[in-house]
Amino acid sequence: MNREQHIRSSELILQISITAAALIWNQVAVLHDEQGTDSLAEPVLAQMRRRLTDHLNILAEALERKTSSPAEHLGSLADRHLLENEHYGEYAKNTIARYEDLQTLASQLAGEI
Repeated sequence: MNREQHIRSSELILQISITAAALIWNQVAVLHDEQGTDSLAEPVLAQMRRRLTDHLNILAEALERKTSSPAEHLGSLADRHLLENEHYGEYAKNTIARYEDLQTLASQLAGEI
């Protein structure tokens, strides 16, 4: 790997770190909602977080193998009703957007390494 490839890879790793921090911040913000809504006990949110965990594990395993992760249909993370929910829709959309960003960056990094 030459110097330019190292620089590109390090920039991608930094972008992945920042995007992962945004994803985690989104989770923390909802879990510690000051409005008193109980997002921990909401079954549809718990299910979405379990699916997210599965998707993130697949992504991490692909990076470890230095391959691209399989293209996934992210609609499986959250159903349409959750995306349209007035309390949690924005959270669900942000979660999916950050995951899509991570997946794109990870694919780019896999191409570099």
